[in-house]
Amino acid sequence: MNTIFSLLKFILYFSFLAIYNSANAQIISDNCYKLMLGLTKLDYNTALDANYIYGRESTPDEKTSLFKISTAPAPNTSFYTIKTYDGKFLTRESSTNKIKVKAAFDEVENQVFELQITSTSILIYSKNTSFGESAMQWKNNDIAYVKGKNGSNICRYIGVNCLTENPSTGGNTNGLNINSWPIATVGVDNIINPNKGGVIIGTGITTAPKGYKLYVEEGILTEKFVVTPKNSTNWADFVFEKDYKLMSLSEVRKYIELNKHLPNVLSAKEISKHGINLAENLVVQLQKIEELTLYIIKQNEEIGKLNKRLRRIENTQKKKQ
Repeated sequence: MNTIFSLLKFILYFSFLAIYNSANAQIISDNCYKLMLGLTKLDYNTALDANYIYGRESTPDEKTSLFKISTAPAPNTSFYTIKTYDGKFLTRESSTNKIKVKAAFDEVENQVFELQITSTSILIYSKNTSFGESAMQWKNNDIAYVKGKNGSNICRYIGVNCLTENPSTGGNTNGLNINSWPIATVGVDNIINPNKGGVIIGTGITTAPKGYKLYVEEGILTEKFVVTPKNSTNWADFVFEKDYKLMSLSEVRKYIELNKHLPNVLSAKEISKHGINLAENLVVQLQKIEELTLYIIKQNEEIGKLNKRLRRIENTQKKKQ
């Protein structure tokens, strides 16, 4: 029953966001959210200041960028409270308009917020200021403020599973169930994976292969594909250096007879076992093309010498006649 209820709650919530266009969003109680301006997250980083909420591009402890949004208690049920992961209330500091945290819900007028939500963005307004000129704003390494309205106060939000205490984790020093941490976040133009693992698209596997950050089941269709070597030394121009040792054609012939493939080129057995690195393979292919070019240049020089020799022989025969 709990699984069915959670599924229904998930479907109803996102269906609601898809059709929502009014100023009063209804957020299901105690869902966790990441609130972001571009890539800068709203963050309760006690290492900076345990009393205030900051903007942070990098959050070493993922839970500090998670916030619970709930309907405020009566008589403010048209507003919302925003809590940190450890249950502290976001509070507008009257004297400075900074966003601080308080363990107690005792400054109600400064601890409830009005939210305007669409399917992609959110505006957070403090109740105890003039509506329309009181949106919460923040930037990297700066304390979040309630400031005048402008374009920078529109942020993205991402609903994620709430972090829960997990006594069974034993040696886990923070006692949190890391399996409920968010896997990806949405920036202004990018999807970002902050975890050490990879990104999987499809259902074929549950863990990205070691050494790779992206797995796509059934392949990728694209109009453009760019492979960039790490630096210029990883490209094949070294073939044209004076000290490059070009195998003779007789040596190449012997290598092919013995190995059934060109030198430095992966065998069919190796590719079937390990796959093929496109960047490295492009370099090897270009290397072989450049080697062929050198062979052709040498052959052309030999043909030129033979032609000169042939003309000398022909001229000598003509003179004898």
